[in-house]
Order: sequence, then C-alpha cells, then structure tokens
Amino acid sequence: MEWLPVIEDVIGVLIKIGGPWYLSLPLGQCEVLPGRELSPEDAARLASRKHLMEPPAVYRIAADFSHDGWDGESHSWVTVHRTGAVQAVSATRTRAEAAALEPWTLRIGFGIEPLTAPAT
Repeated sequence: MEWLPVIEDVIGVLIKIGGPWYLSLPLGQCEVLPGRELSPEDAARLASRKHLMEPPAVYRIAADFSHDGWDGESHSWVTVHRTGAVQAVSATRTRAEAAALEPWTLRIGFGIEPLTAPAT
C-alpha cells in the first residue's frame, strides 16, 4: 500500500489528460478468498508478495476495447474512488490455475473516464 500516494498523483494527472485509462496495482496472491466483499485494505492484508513480479502499470484503453476476453475465474468489487475514477479490487485466476488449485491473483485497478463515466 506504500504505492498509494504515488498512485493518487498519477490518477489526478490521468483525469486531467482525459481517459480512458486503466491503472493496475498488483498486490500479490492468496490461497482462499473470504466469502465477502474485499476492500483494498483487506486485499493488501490477504496478499502474499512472495511471487509478486509485476510493478504498477498504466494502460491507455483503446476505443474498441472489449471486456469479453477473460477465460477464468474473476471476482471484483467496484466503488467510485473519486470524481473521474472508479476503483476495483479484483481476484482472478485462469481455468488452468483453478484446476491446479493455484492461488488467486489480487490487484487494485483504477478506471479513468470516459471509460467509467456514468450514462446520462
């Protein structure tokens, strides 16, 4: 969670530039998910950083981006982070990882408008 002040600064810059952007903050892995919604703090506490190799990253989202490409298990809990950005705590693993009983990958992601703009 030591990255959060830097992430906040980056989110502010991305909001000013205009979206859509996706900012990913990998947290690590966990063996078992609790049967409830995960807050960013909960996810950070659960995550083991033992095999964490991926740094935080920022991605420009293409206009023709499709959300339908994932083949595996995915759980996410989305909240409005601040005006112009939503925050998603997610736990994912591929079908092969699930079959092998491998751990879940935990991350916090931030979607920057217009990708996250509410319909009016």
